[in-house]
Amino acid sequence: ASITEIPYASFSRCTGLETIRIPDNVTTIGTAAFDRCISLQSVQLPANLEILGSIAFADCSSLSEVSLPEGTKLLAFSVFSGCTSLAEFKIPESVKEIGVSCFRGCTALKSITLPATVSEFHINAFSGCSSLTDIFFKGTKAQFNDILKDRTWMVGTPLQTVHCSDGDLNYVE
Repeated sequence: ASITEIPYASFSRCTGLETIRIPDNVTTIGTAAFDRCISLQSVQLPANLEILGSIAFADCSSLSEVSLPEGTKLLAFSVFSGCTSLAEFKIPESVKEIGVSCFRGCTALKSITLPATVSEFHINAFSGCSSLTDIFFKGTKAQFNDILKDRTWMVGTPLQTVHCSDGDLNYVE
């Protein structure tokens, strides 16, 4: 039988792990599966990934390259928090919510691309992203304004512009 899940803390704190390619039959990456893998630089996630568990890649301070496949449904609590080398990130259309502290403390994150399907930013979703100045949103300005945003979603973030399909929003909160 094929493995479909990487369970809780399977590779947590594997400090020598530098790159990983997860096979396409894996649909779930469990809580803390790769957290604190401080040498991890790139991750090839499986095409059939649906669930990325809480703190799955938290504090992977060397992680600079990861892309979520279409079909990923959940970005849970602190999935990429503390990934201080992650400079850009594109979220697929299948993701509806950005979880609590999902990108908290991603200090190198300069831009993020969000689909029009996103409906909520939870507590501290992008807080402490001290380089984040631009969000590229695939929907309209009205759609961006309709996103439910916790008041702390961007604390400590110098966000200046949200680039929407029908123009830019100058963003100062």
